[in-house]
Amino acid sequence: RRHRKQRRGGCSMRLKVQDFMSTPVITTTPGATASDAYDLMLKQRIGSLPVLGGEDNLVGIVTFWDLRDVDESTRVADIMSSDVVTVAPDTGLQEAAHLLSYYDIIRLPVLDAGGHVVGIVSRANIVRAVTDQLPVGNIVEEARAAKQARRTRVRSAGTVSRRVRKP
Repeated sequence: RRHRKQRRGGCSMRLKVQDFMSTPVITTTPGATASDAYDLMLKQRIGSLPVLGGEDNLVGIVTFWDLRDVDESTRVADIMSSDVVTVAPDTGLQEAAHLLSYYDIIRLPVLDAGGHVVGIVSRANIVRAVTDQLPVGNIVEEARAAKQARRTRVRSAGTVSRRVRKP
């Protein structure tokens, strides 16, 4: 699985799904078994599989959650979600983030004009895209120093000092 990363100078440019989606897309078919789908997800370390029908068009999606408590011989067609929220490659990341939040989902299949799956954009892709736009500076060093400062402060005899937060 490959994540396209493109750094752009500042957040003023419109970030697009195609710049941060994961490719290639691992898929399954409606005739596959739950066991096949589960094994493929484990092997590929992914949490969902777009389900492709005739002419490789998207007909559904199956997730790890869909595979809970089902017989391993159950067909993917019987457990997949067929009402799939999708985006186009040129969709803005802000819109994709809104869809993920609104529908409370983790991944969006990315479809080209012909309805073929060309990528997947996830919450993690969007977080990476946003953090890529932030000024890095000495963030790592500052975070380490802040973590150290928050740790319990031990005095010479092993007594612990308390921090008091001001309102």
